[in-house]
Amino acid sequence: MLFTLQTFLFIPLLAAVTGFTSSAPSYTGCDNAPAINLQVQAFVKQQIGKKVGRGECWDLAAQALNSAGAAWDGQFGFGKPVDPLKECIYPGDVIQYKGVTVKYTKDNTSYDEQMDQ
Repeated sequence: MLFTLQTFLFIPLLAAVTGFTSSAPSYTGCDNAPAINLQVQAFVKQQIGKKVGRGECWDLAAQALNSAGAAWDGQFGFGKPVDPLKECIYPGDVIQYKGVTVKYTKDNTSYDEQMDQ
C-alpha cells in the first residue's frame, strides 16, 4: 500500500532500504552514490519501525532531507528531474509521482486514489 499527501505521493526510493539499483545501462559513476544520498539512506534506515512526524510518507522524506542538510524550500522544491533511462538512480534518492493512480485493497475494501498533478 502507498500513502498519499493530497495530490502528491512522495516516498524515499526503495533503494534507501533495499539496495535496489536502476535497471538503466551502467553509466560512469553509478556505483558511487553522492554523500547526501548516503546520509538520507542512513536516516531512513534508523527510522525503520518508527513513526516519523505525523506518520505520512512525506514526513519521512522531509526529515531525511533535513537530516542530510539538503538544500530545499521546505515544501516540494528539491533536487532535479532524473531520467532513469539515461541517468543514475541512487539509494537515498527521493521520488515524486504526479498523475498516477494508486489501487490497493485493505480489509476487503478496494481503494482507487488519483493524484492529478
